[in-house]
Amino acid sequence: MAQIASGQICGMGGGPPCETYTAARLLEGGPPPLRSGTWPLGFPNLKPRQWQQCLIGSRLIRFLLEALLGLAKSGGAGFLEHPQFPLWAAKKDPASVWCSREVRLLRTLECVGVTSFDQCTMGSVATKPTTILHLRLPRFRQIALTGGQSGRCPHGAGAHERMAGRDAEGEFKTARAKIYPEGLNRALAIAINSFVCSTFEGVDTTPVLPEEFANFVVEDFVPVEFVQPDYHG
Repeated sequence: MAQIASGQICGMGGGPPCETYTAARLLEGGPPPLRSGTWPLGFPNLKPRQWQQCLIGSRLIRFLLEALLGLAKSGGAGFLEHPQFPLWAAKKDPASVWCSREVRLLRTLECVGVTSFDQCTMGSVATKPTTILHLRLPRFRQIALTGGQSGRCPHGAGAHERMAGRDAEGEFKTARAKIYPEGLNRALAIAINSFVCSTFEGVDTTPVLPEEFANFVVEDFVPVEFVQPDYHG
């Protein structure tokens, strides 16, 4: 947070784990729900492992929101990705970060936008309605709304496999849908690149990072089909 405030970090973003929020938990054959709109932090009768899932997700969401607020103040950019509010399940009191007071306050800033779209328009195997809160990344909204029918699935009923239930290996089908499709990665990259180029035009941006950042440079990449396991430790 100190580095964000000093301007050393010009942007960040992420998708906090949605496994405890996903509306797939409200479908028949899906995992049991762990949160609700009434109990956004988790039901009071959860098992220790389930509570740990909720605790990690809640902490990561709060961290992302705090960091985005810091970037809003320092002139930076960023994004937060999470499942869209499930309108079809509105009567079931679903848990959704988009209903939280913190997110609603952040949305009142002029530099913040919110865009909803279906990930299948960007190459996902599932429809996966998604919402991204973006800070000073208007290019992302432009790209997201050009795919499909203004960002919505154009493929028709039955074109996508339902993510409820388990696959042949016994894993929940929702796991595969966690992977960002190529089109979503590209849209985020283009939007971030557009922000950086416009912000630092004419500025000497030496490519050599300070030594203290060396350990954070990503050098290990995994295959695109790799599903990151959930962490509960």
